[in-house]
Amino acid sequence: MRKLFSLEEARTILPEIKKLVNHGMLTHAALEQVNAEMIFISRALENGIDIKELTRRRIRADELEENLRDIAMQIHQLGVVIKGLNPVTIDFPARLNGELVWLCWTYGEETIEYYHPWNEGFKSRRKIEKAFHNEIGKY
Repeated sequence: MRKLFSLEEARTILPEIKKLVNHGMLTHAALEQVNAEMIFISRALENGIDIKELTRRRIRADELEENLRDIAMQIHQLGVVIKGLNPVTIDFPARLNGELVWLCWTYGEETIEYYHPWNEGFKSRRKIEKAFHNEIGKY
């Protein structure tokens, strides 16, 4: 079982999560660009484009893919789960009134304001009521 977060703990590490997610999104965009370049180069090979260019792009794509794996591992090591990529959704394991829940953050949200039951997903998100703030993580 992973660490269970209080709402305060989850919100405390959220800036680090946001930084990693932003870095991951930039890295993913760069990878998409390199992949597009590889497609263009491979189609142009018939016209005498040097195979070395394609090889350079493949090496760069491999580096970017490794960077994405590292970013995902860093996020995982913080004790959270990447639940979605489009949109980017991060879940923090927690307890609310004795029940296991996921505190849920989606890219673009300022802070963690939602949760959903442990065995349900994003579509079941519920607003964290002020009365619950002190209950999350107590059990």
